[in-house]
Amino acid sequence: MAKCSVCMKVKGKRNCKVFSGVVCALCCGTSRDESRCAGCSFYKTVAEMRRYDKTQYFSTLQMADNQELQDAGDVIEGAMCVFDHAQTNTIKDGFLKNVLERLLDRYAFGDKTLLFSDDLEREGFAFIDAAIKEDLSGVESERLSKVIATVYRSIKRHADGSYGGRKYIDFIHQHVGTR
Repeated sequence: MAKCSVCMKVKGKRNCKVFSGVVCALCCGTSRDESRCAGCSFYKTVAEMRRYDKTQYFSTLQMADNQELQDAGDVIEGAMCVFDHAQTNTIKDGFLKNVLERLLDRYAFGDKTLLFSDDLEREGFAFIDAAIKEDLSGVESERLSKVIATVYRSIKRHADGSYGGRKYIDFIHQHVGTR
């Protein structure tokens, strides 16, 4: 096997179109650039690398034992219900999952600039974010991000991998309703 085209110290195992040869994993990782590496199987955007399901959250027991946490979750879920109602009850669980990922990008990861898949996702984010800012402005950011992560996990649990349906949104319509 040939030496890495960049460092020339170790064996290169990854074919690299940028350096026209093989590179080692270390050089590949340290020289990645979206404009040059887009389309490469080894390149992942920040969003693709994020593990939203690994962000800190409150357990169901912690939520059940704390009315303040329940109220914060209700603000978020209630806003989801209002937004769904405004869209004539057509919002799918996958859409809400994506919106919550953008909320986690903002509140858990501190992103200032967010990328949305379409205008509806941007509107859904803005609507729920406005409810958070209005009703949860006094909640510390770490606690708020954990509540958002808890709601995110709830979507994943209720949707059971089928994000094209409405299992979660129908559940919160029944148990939380509009805010």
